[in-house]
Amino acid sequence: MTGILKKIEQGWIVIYDQILGEDIVKKNQNALPLHPEDIKVQRMMGWDGKEVEFEIISNAIVKDGVIVGSEVYAKLVYAKLKS
Repeated sequence: MTGILKKIEQGWIVIYDQILGEDIVKKNQNALPLHPEDIKVQRMMGWDGKEVEFEIISNAIVKDGVIVGSEVYAKLVYAKLKS
């Protein structure tokens, strides 16, 4: 997927389009927080406002050995960053 990397007050997010059907697209209606592993790299690279390739991933939240939820992030695909 592609989206726009954006720095906001709460941190880094990726804004992307939602495809609802063959001819129906909601432009820039969705946003996911950037994966924590990507945050430090992005601050150094200055990619605010750039188009990036990303995957949606989910990390399990485990408490006392039991999965109690999940966190969803945008994980950048570094080989496909757009300049």
